[in-house]
Amino acid sequence: MLAWIVYSLGTFLAGLLLALILSFFMGGPTKRAEKPYRLIVCCLILTMGGPFMYTEALTKLYGKPMEHALKVVYDDANIDGPFQYYKVVSYNGKTASAYVVGLEHYGGMDDRPILRVELTKDG
Repeated sequence: MLAWIVYSLGTFLAGLLLALILSFFMGGPTKRAEKPYRLIVCCLILTMGGPFMYTEALTKLYGKPMEHALKVVYDDANIDGPFQYYKVVSYNGKTASAYVVGLEHYGGMDDRPILRVELTKDG
């Protein structure tokens, strides 16, 4: 929960800073935006949602060829539940980093173990 609060606060401040910088340079020195609300909202959406959109795009573009390898890694891990889903967080053509999420029943409750997997293209 603390990580979400820090992430939200950090990206919110980054969005406001980006909107402030853009409002200074858009329109030249004589034509400033009097009501930059649209610019502020766009910058906040970009900074707060950008990392999620980037991860979803990487997963959609490059995830299918990695799915089998990620399932093999998950099966080799010491987790007693089924494979749920994965997200590719970085990809550069030779290496990729992904998070694999599973489901494990423990003490009458559901637990979601997460593995961070580094994949390297071989051959």
